Amino acid sequence: MTSRRRRFGLVIFAAVLAAATFSASTGASMTVRFKGPFTLAEFVQVDQTGCVVTDVVSTGASGRQSASGEGTSSFKEVDAFVSIINTCDPGAENTFLVCTSFPSTSANMTVDQRLTRGTASGTMTCTDLDSGATCQMEQSETLTGVGEVRTEQSHFHDRSGDVMVNSVFRGRTRDAQVTDATVSGCGISMTEDDAVFGELESTSSLLVQVQHP
Repeated sequence: MTSRRRRFGLVIFAAVLAAATFSASTGASMTVRFKGPFTLAEFVQVDQTGCVVTDVVSTGASGRQSASGEGTSSFKEVDAFVSIINTCDPGAENTFLVCTSFPSTSANMTVDQRLTRGTASGTMTCTDLDSGATCQMEQSETLTGVGEVRTEQSHFHDRSGDVMVNSVFRGRTRDAQVTDATVSGCGISMTEDDAVFGELESTSSLLVQVQHP
């Protein structure tokens, strides 16, 4: 489960980051290189019926990025992906939100070099992937590293509609406990009691390519 959630979180972060950068570009594809610390937390709630499951994967990042045609710049952002699914009714209308603080004036994020503690907070604009409707969500999280620091390298590929993401991750990771958290807005209210996973990371490179056929 750890590797699945970690991969899922990085795919979300890579897609949001690349899409935000891509919006300012006139090209049909873009490669983004990112270097810096990264936080990942997942929250899950089940309603009283036991049918409606709300899952929030939130991230924070701070460092430097370079993008083809865009140069190099400092970077700080919080993002989230929200899914609200009715597991009892296959015909029910489910909700999927992509949230980002881009531009990053409202984001704050820190991780120490030893991956012992990390914080991420900010105001995000969330977009419904089906309707295009938007809403605002607040994120504030504190994560405490547990266990050993690992050095990892991985590659993943993901495609959604006309957007394709290829990413290579190299860096250090450490499992983390979400010791304090508030994720609220868009009809969602989560705290550290709803956290099911946390991780602190320090990436040496994250390469993303987005293509629109």
